[in-house]
Amino acid sequence: MAIEKSRFQRALDAINERSRIHRFEVQPALEKAGIVQGGDYTFQQLEGILGDRLNHTIRQATDQVINHVDETINSLKIAGDKLSKKLKSVFPGERIISFKFEE
Repeated sequence: MAIEKSRFQRALDAINERSRIHRFEVQPALEKAGIVQGGDYTFQQLEGILGDRLNHTIRQATDQVINHVDETINSLKIAGDKLSKKLKSVFPGERIISFKFEE
């Protein structure tokens, strides 16, 4: 369970870091360039405004969030199944609550 807690925390940390980059670096750069929410812009336009470093940074942070969340979900599924099986063997005949993820 400690491993799963640690994995979950790493996913939260990645989400928070990506949010920080977006809020304090990406949004100000876009606002400075006159980009408005709901506007019709190409990826090339946005990449040009952000520049190579910031564009790479936000993409990398987004990829890390996706990877951490996907890995955490998969790991939690496995850990949950193991825990349910173990509890059923330790407490035979008892009702054991388990969870299932929707795909």
